[in-house]
Amino acid sequence: MEAAEKRTERERAPEDYLALAINAWQEKNVEEGLGWAYFGLNLNPKNNETKVGLYNVLGSIYQGRKWYKPAEENYKKALEINEKAYLVHYNLGIVYYDQKLYDNAERQYKETLRLKPDFRSAYNNLAFILFDIAQYEEALNHFNTSIEIKTTPDSYAGKAISLSKLDQQEEALSAYKTAVSQDSKYLDLTRMRNEKSWSEQALEAARELIDRL
Repeated sequence: MEAAEKRTERERAPEDYLALAINAWQEKNVEEGLGWAYFGLNLNPKNNETKVGLYNVLGSIYQGRKWYKPAEENYKKALEINEKAYLVHYNLGIVYYDQKLYDNAERQYKETLRLKPDFRSAYNNLAFILFDIAQYEEALNHFNTSIEIKTTPDSYAGKAISLSKLDQQEEALSAYKTAVSQDSKYLDLTRMRNEKSWSEQALEAARELIDRL
């Protein structure tokens, strides 16, 4: 990143613009991030990985602003170059999930996991979709897999609401207590609502558990 900043515009390669675009995106500088990414693409990168990265960061910037159509278009352009780019499939899944296009999101998350079987966040996101469509047993299985990869309070909270819907109340309360012990946010529905994966039905299931703690 530092090297890319020091080079003049004439000296910069597409990889430099990718680094600059990612940095701008991380700093939530939308216009600058878009500009750097398009500069990089205008150089017609020979390296496909760089080109995929530039389309991916464009998609991420647009997605962050809830401009879903250009986000989807750029993720699809990345996948036209490399259909095995698991992170792009995952990001495209989020775009669909945010628009409540659950079938499309589910397909993208499953493709992510086919390509990257240890991608914890994809298991978690897929589990919340399955919960929302009342496939509680399958949701529970995915939350458990997520926990096996890495223990997180969100996964334990998701496991808890799935167990509750399966009428395994003692286990549900135990899992929810674990989530709360790791992050007190899971006692506050307002804060949880800010998490994209928590739908109204998931929040209602969490509320019932909170009332019983």
